[in-house]
Amino acid sequence: GSGHECRDVDDDSASSRKALKEAARRIAVFDEELSKQRAAVMRRRAANPSGARILGHVLLDGEALKTLAAECAKAEAACQAAAEEAIAKNDGEAEQWKELLKLWSMLQKNMGEDIEQAAAEARA
Repeated sequence: GSGHECRDVDDDSASSRKALKEAARRIAVFDEELSKQRAAVMRRRAANPSGARILGHVLLDGEALKTLAAECAKAEAACQAAAEEAIAKNDGEAEQWKELLKLWSMLQKNMGEDIEQAAAEARA
């Protein structure tokens, strides 16, 4: 009867909240990973500011950033899909998904700048 339908709605909103929480956690983990990558770049450059090894580091840093950027793009796409689903369901969590999506977009933009900088340094 009607009690069952209510439980389904509750289950849906609980799993939707769980998905939102997981998405927010993934952004935090990704952001931390990006910060670690940047810190490692800084340390390497401080330790060896010139010479042939720096080019190797720049190329490696560029590859690591590209890998992170690919992960970021995938997560951003998943977040976009979840936001669209929330909007379609009109479940009230669409705004939260949109906020998470903005964070992914910002991370993606920052990473693009990092990758361009690494590429410029590799050419220098």
